[in-house]
Amino acid sequence: MLTQAQLTLQTTAMYSTLKRFYRFEYLSSEIVKWLNVLRKIALLFRGLELMPWCEMSQRDFLEYVVPNDFLVETELLKFSLEIMRVAVKNPDRLTKSAFHCDQVCVFHDAE
Repeated sequence: MLTQAQLTLQTTAMYSTLKRFYRFEYLSSEIVKWLNVLRKIALLFRGLELMPWCEMSQRDFLEYVVPNDFLVETELLKFSLEIMRVAVKNPDRLTKSAFHCDQVCVFHDAE
């Protein structure tokens, strides 16, 4: 039979182990959450690097990309000039994306 002191020691040891387990579990879940956030940020930046900016309409580019600082100034200038060149050749690209223009052309050709 265990004495009161031994029982108290065992209970305290079990409680501290249990607390450590839950603390570790909590920290692990928080670390995983932050790793997920960091992974999403990394994927976002990779997506921004690979984004085909020139396929956007000029209006959308000016409305969404320019004010939000997605690109550094040199890239912003490069893509702005490219979109302007495309819009000069095809005025529909002022308000329509490359995808939309392709779909409309394909639809009209099919008729």
